[in-house]
Amino acid sequence: MDLSVRKGELLPSGKVRGKDMNTEFRYFYRGSDNRKKQGRVVLPGAPPEGGWDLSQFAWEREYFLPSQVGWPVLSEEIGPWHEIEEVSATGDPPTPGYACTAEEQVEAFRRIGPRGWNPYKTVRS
Repeated sequence: MDLSVRKGELLPSGKVRGKDMNTEFRYFYRGSDNRKKQGRVVLPGAPPEGGWDLSQFAWEREYFLPSQVGWPVLSEEIGPWHEIEEVSATGDPPTPGYACTAEEQVEAFRRIGPRGWNPYKTVRS
């Protein structure tokens, strides 16, 4: 995950990184046929220059449960586990319906940690 874009530089989308930047969290569900179902949440606040590595808070450094961090569940065809694909800066507006910032969302992942994911528990909606 490379977030080497600096304030004032162009993002791949053609938008300029600045104080109104947000963070895009892209994740997916991998079904039994190995096809990915994509999900995306944009939250206010730009990622830090070094980015955020959510894999350190994921089960087996790969899996998480979106229901425990208030994200939509994309599918549960063969189980509840989803994967983070990328965390990046974006000029897109925040996804409606979310009350936290990007930094607060990362803190939620940190609090759960790699061993705190519980497929029988929903923390918030």
